[in-house]
Amino acid sequence: MPAVTETRQQPGKINGNQGESVAKTAEPERAQKSRRVQVVFDERAVEVLERLRASTGGSVADVVRDALGFYDWARQQTADGKSVAVVDHANNRVREFILPFRAAGK
Repeated sequence: MPAVTETRQQPGKINGNQGESVAKTAEPERAQKSRRVQVVFDERAVEVLERLRASTGGSVADVVRDALGFYDWARQQTADGKSVAVVDHANNRVREFILPFRAAGK
């Protein structure tokens, strides 16, 4: 499990100011408050992250946001009693994607 730290930023402050630095950004589609989050990955996870970044043409942040969005959606589907699966049309097979930590607190 990656270690995560958060840094909240306030206007006019500079990063590294006792955990209360600044990071307000706006996405083109919608203005939204952002927070800078630092995550520590092992080397294998960094290699996967870099491979995904290169294959999508996006940034590391884009890859992480997309992954979180997919994970959130998949967890909601399972919470609603549905399954998330991969369909192999060529071989007429369906493989269910089993999410880790299905129940809260596990």
